[in-house]
Amino acid sequence: QEYWRPALDDERPQEHRRAVSPSTTACAECGADLAAGARFCPTCGAERDSRRVHVAAGRGTAAGWLDFQQIKSAFGLSTGSLLAFFAGMICAVAAIATGFVFSATTLVDWQAVQVWRVEWLLAAITAMLVGLLLKK
Repeated sequence: QEYWRPALDDERPQEHRRAVSPSTTACAECGADLAAGARFCPTCGAERDSRRVHVAAGRGTAAGWLDFQQIKSAFGLSTGSLLAFFAGMICAVAAIATGFVFSATTLVDWQAVQVWRVEWLLAAITAMLVGLLLKK
């Protein structure tokens, strides 16, 4: 037997034709039939999963870094968990930025800035814990 056959043999009589199996698909690049379990197309060599091709094409660009689905799959998080993670990161950055934005000239001002930092850090910790609880 040959390694690869078309999905439908037109030369054979109708009763001997093979039906297209659900695991057999066509290549997105050249349209050739892909064997079950094949990662690459035997004709043109393109990857079977078109999402992988688009992810590889988007790597290194701003669009690739901002692709929400790619970020979800990279971290292995659910949507709610990823949003809570981003909220926690924003709160952590706000806690760091508080010291640069506000200058303390007296002890009372310094204490107020520290309280604001603590509040931002508590918000970051809370968001991260919510993210852990929402993780699958």
